Amino acid sequence: MAVLDSIPHPIMIVRREGLAPEDPTPGATYSVGQSCGGGVVKYQGTGTFMTDTGLNPGRQYQYGFYTVNNGYYSAGSLANAQTQIAQQQPRGTIFVF
Repeated sequence: MAVLDSIPHPIMIVRREGLAPEDPTPGATYSVGQSCGGGVVKYQGTGTFMTDTGLNPGRQYQYGFYTVNNGYYSAGSLANAQTQIAQQQPRGTIFVF
């Protein structure tokens, strides 16, 4: 989902369906999978890549990106993504290649 620049502080990514996530609570610590700002923490670390799974088709997701420093968070940067609805092939159709 996201390519991140390597920086000295960990990054936390929060995903929320529909609306932008609210900022994390200062002084609180979060783990991947935990609720945060109306969404769910999907990543926390210093890596450069994240893959997001468990998305529903045809939905819009908002992501908040925060740097983490001992339970305190930077102002978030936001991004959004729209998932696609898979098209089904009509029954009885034969494809010849």
